[in-house]
Amino acid sequence: MSIVIETKFDVRWREPVWVKTAAGTPEAVRGPRQALQYLTRRSPVVDNAAFDRAKHTCVAALRKEASCDAARQSFITATRQAHLDA
Repeated sequence: MSIVIETKFDVRWREPVWVKTAAGTPEAVRGPRQALQYLTRRSPVVDNAAFDRAKHTCVAALRKEASCDAARQSFITATRQAHLDA
């Protein structure tokens, strides 16, 4: 028996979220996939509950278990709390 998890990697937000890269330059994040990459690989090291929630919500949105709007709002909250919003 195999398990299939349906995903939607190409989903984008209507408006990008502008964040700072590790170098401090602004970058547009356009959807949950890019947000997850930013949170796990590209942002400065931040260890807080808001980042963990944002990661979880972005994964859930990619799996169609949460709305893209919820992922976007969670990502915005995480970046603002870490002062990484551009």
